[in-house]
Amino acid sequence: MLFNKVIEQGFNGQHFIDGLCLHFRDLLISKNSLSQVLLVQNENLKTKYIDQAKIKDSSFILNAINLTEDCSYRYKNSKNQRLLTEICLMKLCSIESIELKKKIKILTKEEIYKKKTKESNKVKIEEIKKVEKVEKVEKVEKVEKVEKVEKVEKKNISGLSISSLRAKKDIENLNIAKQKKTTLSKNFDSNFNQVTLNKSWNKFHEKLLTKGRKNLASILAIAEPEVLENNEITYTLTNETNKIELERNKIELLSFLKNELRNSNIKLHIKVNRLKEKTFIYSPLEKYEKLKKINPRIENLRKEFKLNL
Repeated sequence: MLFNKVIEQGFNGQHFIDGLCLHFRDLLISKNSLSQVLLVQNENLKTKYIDQAKIKDSSFILNAINLTEDCSYRYKNSKNQRLLTEICLMKLCSIESIELKKKIKILTKEEIYKKKTKESNKVKIEEIKKVEKVEKVEKVEKVEKVEKVEKVEKKNISGLSISSLRAKKDIENLNIAKQKKTTLSKNFDSNFNQVTLNKSWNKFHEKLLTKGRKNLASILAIAEPEVLENNEITYTLTNETNKIELERNKIELLSFLKNELRNSNIKLHIKVNRLKEKTFIYSPLEKYEKLKKINPRIENLRKEFKLNL
């Protein structure tokens, strides 16, 4: 059903299966602390990949990579591409059940009896441990109560004592911290316009350049973001590959903008407009034609010096 929704929204099945294959590849890399350096993700996504990699074992991820890679290889030549991807997804869902069937072993009566005795012994041991824990907790609580009473008796000193002055300072510091938190929460709903958005956007762009993340920085420099109503921002790109790359780093970008613009309700919509791609100049001939429109005398210079493009 999820795949059907993805296709209905206009996404390509090839991109879907390739993205799934790349996801499993990142999971496999996250299994090993040494290979985690190869993850080209932000810190938030890295932690999510590492946590998800702990849930699944390596054999499951390798089987998933084999299935998605085979599907991607056969996708272009397939007569029914959607059926191919759906079969691949069904195989992915049944990996664990197939592995379980392989591991299932028929036990003898003696083995069944031994397992039952082991389980009953484990239950008894766990019950004993629970009782011991309860007794320890009760002892600790009693000791803490006695210590608190002793501290209260010691603290009954005059208002000019060192302990009372320290307590007053701690209370003042707590009040200051609370006031700062309230002011921050108030500021996190402030309004912003196109000028302030452009400044924050360019600031994040410069931050990426200093860190050497030139690929993402170039994507952010393609166009200017547009401010809509209800704290919404749109950013239009020319192809799907740039959109996928920006979607991966969307959380990092949004957290930066929310902090800079002091607005925790900001939403970012990334769109693709293929017609916009035609406005970009790529070849030398296109560049020359553009310059010729700006200054027609360039054509005379080219003819005079007998220059070829």
